[in-house]
Amino acid sequence: MLSRETLLAIIDRHLEGRSAASISAAAGLPSGAIAEMRKGRSPSMERAARLLDALGLELIVRRKGEIVDAAALNEAVDIAVAMYSQKDGPFDYDEDQMREFALETFLF
Repeated sequence: MLSRETLLAIIDRHLEGRSAASISAAAGLPSGAIAEMRKGRSPSMERAARLLDALGLELIVRRKGEIVDAAALNEAVDIAVAMYSQKDGPFDYDEDQMREFALETFLF
């Protein structure tokens, strides 16, 4: 499932020097669309797809259990590791352990 937090992590990872407002505008959304998400508003699937499209990405729906492209899976794991390392709390995992945990999270 694509959570609001995961979508924001993906957006942040792919901004490449552009502002959140410019990405929102490129997606045909109000300039504060990403700022609203940061305040807790969950986007519709259409808004998420439009924001990803503005970043040169696409939202793909697939059947559970279908084979996932290795590059896409690695990117997802990288994003999950980045998210887990930014969270507050007692995380005593090194990066390899976090990658393993993230990989298991995406596979099961």
